Amino acid sequence: MTNPEKIKQILLSEIEKMDQHHEDFCRRPGIDFTRDRKIPFGTLLHFQISMESGSVSHELLKYFNFDAQAPSLSAFYQQRAKLSDDVFQKLFYSFNKHFSPRYLLKGRYQLLACDGSGFTFTRNPKDSESYYAPSGRSQKGYNQMYLVPLYDHPESADQYRHICQKVAFDYFPPQGYGEYEISLRVLRFPIGNGTYENILTNLPENEFHADEIKELYRLRWGIETSFCTLKHAIAAVNFHSKSRQMITHEIWARLILFNFCSYITGQVTFVKQKRKHVHQVNFSIAFKTCRHFLRLHSGEAPPDVEGLIRKHTLPVRPSRNFARQQRFQVPVSFTYRF
Repeated sequence: MTNPEKIKQILLSEIEKMDQHHEDFCRRPGIDFTRDRKIPFGTLLHFQISMESGSVSHELLKYFNFDAQAPSLSAFYQQRAKLSDDVFQKLFYSFNKHFSPRYLLKGRYQLLACDGSGFTFTRNPKDSESYYAPSGRSQKGYNQMYLVPLYDHPESADQYRHICQKVAFDYFPPQGYGEYEISLRVLRFPIGNGTYENILTNLPENEFHADEIKELYRLRWGIETSFCTLKHAIAAVNFHSKSRQMITHEIWARLILFNFCSYITGQVTFVKQKRKHVHQVNFSIAFKTCRHFLRLHSGEAPPDVEGLIRKHTLPVRPSRNFARQQRFQVPVSFTYRF
């Protein structure tokens, strides 16, 4: 069994475990998913994770090999509405538990990058939790969900806390602990064109000198490129619903797919070749290959996933520098999907 097949089997086994207790992941336990349907619970999860950016009709036809007996749009919508709000979130964490960091920096540090990105979807002023009133960004207003992930998965996820502005921060007693001292290092280094970057850190100087801190800061750019891959190669901005609850399902499903593809791609070995430039993985091709491999479910012969990933690479040109483009992203229309 190849490494991609092992990783696929892990994901499918987690879906199967949830299917065996699907009453814990539906809105009406004892009623939902109790009758034989063309899209049972496990198939529904697998289908949504492997969906691309096309219309739902086209995605159903591709998944069911353009069979005339493929489920209808209505059947899909009815089955999807039965899922609990947290079904994909729980699958995300259960799948991730099978994998640990490949290595720890200096034998004891795990590198995590935290950043956020917005996902704009169909305008709906009635959804007060996601609607933003007209402003300089949009004259009509817009609906958006904001994702703030940790790039790479923490070993102890329960140690991390999200602090909501509407909830009192009660991790310290009202009287407080009094004043206490903390030690921080301030580093300043040039980043080009006469500009400098200022970094505050509590990493000890005897373990991390200035050049290492600079390199760690550079590595943070990986989360920016990951957002690009998530949104475009994984098609996380091409939603198939107008409902915020269903869109939440899709975002979690895309995160599962992103990690599935990352685990496969990250373990592919390459043979060094004499080339002008060092080459890196073409993540767009790699992730599309992995998604196609995941979608196969009717006994089709799997492709040589690792071979395709090795074949499609891109040269690394470290001297190139592009200005970061910050622009408002409108939701992708349902019209003209293919």
